[in-house]
Amino acid sequence: MALGVLGASLLEQGVRTGRRDLLDQAVGRLENAVDGPHLSRTSLIQLGRAHHRRAEHTGDRRDADRAVDVLRRAVEAATEPDARRAEALSELAAALRGRYERTGRRADLDTADRCLTEALAATPEDHPDRARHLSHRADVLRLRAGETGDLADLDRAVADARQAVADTARGDAGRPKRQSTLALALETRAIRTGSDDDLAEAVRTARAVVAALPAGHPDLALHQANLGSVLRTRTELNGDLRSADEAVDASRAALATLQPGHTDRAGLLSNLGAALVGRFRHTGMLDDLTEAVGHLRAALTVLPADHTEQAAVSMNLASALLTRYETAGRPADLDDAVDAARASVARTAPDHPDRAVRWSTLGLALLTRHEHAAGGIRITAAAGSGTVDPTVAIGTSAETAETADAADAADAAETADAAEQSEQGATADATTDPAGPADSTDGDEALRYLRQALDGMAADHPGRAGHWSNLGLALLARFEHDGTPAYLDEGVHACRQAVDAVPEDHPDAPLYLVNLAAARWTRHLRTGSAEDLRAVEELDRRAALVPAGPPTVRLAAARQWAAAAARGDRWEPAADAHATAVGLVGLVAPPGHTRADTEQALRGLVGLGSDAAASCLRAGRTKDALTFWEQSVDVLTSRLLDARLDVTGLRRAAPRLAKRFEDLRAALDAAPPPGPSRPEPPEAAGRRTDARREAATALTDVLARIRALPGFQRFQLPPTAAELLATAAHGPVVVLTVSDLRSDALVLNPDGIDVVPLPGVTPDAVQRRLDTVLTYVDPGRPRPDHARRREERASFEATLGWLWDRVTGPVLDRFEHAPERLWWCPTGPLSLLPLHAAGHHGTRGDADPRTVLDRVVSSYTPNLRALRHARRPRPERDDAAPARALGVAMPRTPGARDLPGAVAETDLLRTRTTAEVTVLEGAEATRDRLLADLPSFDWVHLACHAYGDLAAPSDSRLLVHDHRAAPLTVAEIVRLRLDRAEFAYLSACATARRGTALPDEAIHLAAAFQLAGFSHVVSTLWRVADRHALRVATEVYDTVGTGGAAGAPHALHRATHRLRDRWEGFPEVWAAHIHMGA
Repeated sequence: MALGVLGASLLEQGVRTGRRDLLDQAVGRLENAVDGPHLSRTSLIQLGRAHHRRAEHTGDRRDADRAVDVLRRAVEAATEPDARRAEALSELAAALRGRYERTGRRADLDTADRCLTEALAATPEDHPDRARHLSHRADVLRLRAGETGDLADLDRAVADARQAVADTARGDAGRPKRQSTLALALETRAIRTGSDDDLAEAVRTARAVVAALPAGHPDLALHQANLGSVLRTRTELNGDLRSADEAVDASRAALATLQPGHTDRAGLLSNLGAALVGRFRHTGMLDDLTEAVGHLRAALTVLPADHTEQAAVSMNLASALLTRYETAGRPADLDDAVDAARASVARTAPDHPDRAVRWSTLGLALLTRHEHAAGGIRITAAAGSGTVDPTVAIGTSAETAETADAADAADAAETADAAEQSEQGATADATTDPAGPADSTDGDEALRYLRQALDGMAADHPGRAGHWSNLGLALLARFEHDGTPAYLDEGVHACRQAVDAVPEDHPDAPLYLVNLAAARWTRHLRTGSAEDLRAVEELDRRAALVPAGPPTVRLAAARQWAAAAARGDRWEPAADAHATAVGLVGLVAPPGHTRADTEQALRGLVGLGSDAAASCLRAGRTKDALTFWEQSVDVLTSRLLDARLDVTGLRRAAPRLAKRFEDLRAALDAAPPPGPSRPEPPEAAGRRTDARREAATALTDVLARIRALPGFQRFQLPPTAAELLATAAHGPVVVLTVSDLRSDALVLNPDGIDVVPLPGVTPDAVQRRLDTVLTYVDPGRPRPDHARRREERASFEATLGWLWDRVTGPVLDRFEHAPERLWWCPTGPLSLLPLHAAGHHGTRGDADPRTVLDRVVSSYTPNLRALRHARRPRPERDDAAPARALGVAMPRTPGARDLPGAVAETDLLRTRTTAEVTVLEGAEATRDRLLADLPSFDWVHLACHAYGDLAAPSDSRLLVHDHRAAPLTVAEIVRLRLDRAEFAYLSACATARRGTALPDEAIHLAAAFQLAGFSHVVSTLWRVADRHALRVATEVYDTVGTGGAAGAPHALHRATHRLRDRWEGFPEVWAAHIHMGA
C-alpha cells in the first residue's frame, strides 16, 4: 500500500512539473506495487495512468501500449457497473486516445467511445465525474469525425461537450479543459458545415478559457493553441484578416508558454506554422511564409518518426514549400516539397478523408518540378480551394490543414496516377521526376478520382465547392490536352456548381468566380460566343468586388474583368475595372510589408498602369488615365516619398499626433532584415514581422485621425490631376504608356494634357528593340566577329530610328515651338531604352533634324512624384560658401577588374570645380563610411564598379572596398534622408537600368540616389569605357563646377552632343549617360 501511495504522489508531482525523473520513479514504485501481494484495482489504474502520462511526456510507444494493457486489467478487475468501474473505463479511454495520437489506429477511438459510453451509463446523473466523462467522449467523437467526416459524431461531440460545461461549476478546476473541448468540437463542426454560429461560439469559448487562466497555469499553452486554431479557422472560412493576426499571436504565445521538452511542442510548432501560412495567403508577407517553413520543419524533427501526425505536418510543410516556390521561385523548395508530400502520402491510410488532398498536392509538386526543369513558368490565379480539413491534434490542441489551391488541384488531377506510381515504386533520385505530362490514361484516372471524391462527400459539406472547382479545372486541363469539347462544357458546369455552392460574400467566392470566368473565357476563345464573353466580364466583376476576398485574387479578377470588357469594346466598364484594380494596389502591397514582400507583390501589377491609362483614354477619361497610371507605377517610389513627407505643418497643428506619425513611419522605414550572411531564427523573424504589422495597423488609424483635422484632408493621399499637372511648370513632362490596348504619350503642361497616340508601339515591339540593345551592350558575352558586330550596331541604330519614328518624333512634332527642355517619364521595357538618343542621326545637320538630341535637352524621371521630390525646397546655403563634394574612387576593387581612370575622375572635383572636396580612395571607401559621410555633402562623384541585379533590383549595389561583406545596395541608399544633397554623378556601369522582373518600378541605383535626396543625378544605362567616361565627366564639371548643379542637364546634353560628333555610328559610346531629376 505504501508503494502505491508513494507512486501516486510521485505521479502527481511529475504531471504538475513535467519532470521525467519523477514520472520514472512513479512508474517504478507503481510497478512494484502491482507486483506485490496486495494488488488492487486502484494500483492498476494508477500504474496505467503513470504509463499514459509518461507516454505523453516522452512519446514512447511502449508506454502507450503498456498503459492500455494495464488499464484493460483494471477494467476487467472491476466487474460491478459502478463508479469504480467507470473510473477504470475512463482511464482506459484516455490511454486509447493517447495511443491513437501516436499510431492513428481508428479502432482505439472506437473502443474509447464504447468505454466512455459504458462509463456514463454506470455514473449517476448527479455524480461529479459525469461531466468529465462527457467531455472526454466529446473529444473522442471529435477526433473520430476528423477521420471519418461523420456529422453525427460531431453533433454528439458538441452535445456532450456542451452538457459537460453546463454540469461543471464555475471555479471548478476542470472547467477550462471542458470549455476548450467544446470550442474544438464547435470549430470542427463549423469546418464541416460552414456554420457561422458554431464558429462564433467556438471563438467566444476559447477566448473565455484563455482569459480566465492565470499566467503560469500548466495548461495555458494548450488553451492558447486552441484559441489560435479557432481563430485561424475563422480566417479561412470568413476571410477575417484581424483573426489571422490574432491566430498568429495566440499560437506564438502558446509556443512561448509551453515548458521546454513538452511533447505537445511539435503540435504547437505546426499550429503556428499553419497560422503563418494562413496569414500569408491574405497578406503576401514572405517573412510569414519563411517563418512557417522553419516551424513546420522543426515540428517534424520533434515528432517521433512513427507519430500519426507526421502525415499532416508533412503535408502542411509541402503546401508551405510549394507556396514559397510559387512566390519566391526557389528551386530547392520544389525538391523539398516533393519529399514532404511523398512522406505524407506514404503515412496516409487508404480510407483517410485527407487522402485526396494529399495525393493532389504530391501530383502538383511533381508536375511543378517537372515544369521548372523544362524551363516553364507556372502561374496560379490564387491560393486556397475553400476547403478546410482537420489535421494535427496533439494533446488538447487542434490543427486545420492548409487548403488546396484550386488551380493546383487541377494540375494534380493530370498527374495523380503518375504520382501514385512514383510513390509506390520509384527508386530514382528525388530530382528525377517524369520527363513529361501525364498521358490521357493518367488524366482519365485523375478525373475519376476527383469525381469519386465528390460523390463520396455529403451534399451539404462546405468543402464541396472546392472539389467542384478542382474538378472543373481538371476538366479544362483535359480539354487543353486533347481538345474534346465535352470536357470543356463539363468543366464549365463543374465550375458553375462551385460558384452556386457558396454565398457571394464568402472569402472563397472570388476564387470560384475567377475559375468559372476562366472556363467560360476558354470556351469563348474556342467558339467566339458573345454570351460567354459577357459572362466572363460579369463573373470577374463580381469576384473583384467581394470585400472579404484575398486582395491578390480580387486584383487578378479586376484585371481580367477589364480584359473581357476591352475585348468587347466596352471601354467604360474596362475603365471602371481598372479603377477597381488600382484601388486594390494598397491592399496587395500594404505599408506593413517589407521591401522584399512589396517587390514580390508588385509582380502582379506589371503593366497595370499602362493598361489602366489605355482603357481610360478609350473611354474619354483623360485625367483618370494620368492619375491611375501614377498610382499604379513606381509604387515603391511613392511609398518612400510618403515616408519623407514634410510634417512641419502637422507638428504645429497637432504635435502629439505628428510625433506618433513620425514614430510609426520610422518603425516601418527601419533597417531591412538580416541578409543571407546574417540569418535569424524563425522566432526573431516572426517578432519583427508582427511588429511591422502592428505598426502598419496603428499608422492606418493615425492617418485617419490626421485627415480628420482641418486642412489635412488629403494628407498622404495620392496627388490629384491638378497637382500632377503642376510638375510641368518648368517644361513639358511626357508620360509614356505602352499597352496592348493602345499606347500613348501624355504630354503634360500646366494647362492640361495633350494625348499623342503611338500606333505600332506595343509591349512586344518594344521588347524586341530592347533585346537588340541589351544584347549589343552586354559586356559579359563573347565578343562577336567584326561583321557580326557591325550588323548588331546597325540594328542598334535602327532601334534609335524606330524610337524616333514611333515614340519621340510624334511627341516633338506636336509642339508648335520646341521646348528648350523636356522630361521623359517612361515605364516598363521602354524605360530601358535611350529615348534621349532616338533619331536618324544622319539628319542632324538638316534644318529640321529628326533626332531628339538636336531638338531638346532631355531629362528623365521615374514618375511625377519623384520629380516633385527633386524640386522640393532645400535648406539655404550661403552663396559665398562652396559646395562640399565627396569623391569615391575605386581604381582597384576586390573581385573586379581595375578602373585606371577612377582617380582621374575624382580629381576633376578639385581641378574643375570650386567645391570643398573630400576623396575616399580604395580601402577608405567602405559601405559604412559612405553611409555615414553622405549626409554631410552637397555633391558626390562615384567612380567605381556597380552590379545591377535585374532579378532582385533592390540588391543592386555599388562595389565599394568591402562590397563582399557589406554591400552598398539600393535598399541601403534609399533609406538615407539627405536634405542638403544637390548633385550625384554615378560613373559606374548601368546605374540607371531597371530590373526585368519589375519593369514598372524604378529600382536602380540612380533612382535610389534621387530618392535619398539628390536633385540631379547623372548615371548610365550600360557600361562605358574609362576614356569616354572621363571625357563626359570633364565636360559636365566644366559647367557644374562653376555654375552649380542646376546646370547639369545642359552640361550633359552638350557633352553627349560632342561625343556623338566624335563617335558617330557608335551609339554605345555616346548614348549611355542620362540625367535624372529637377
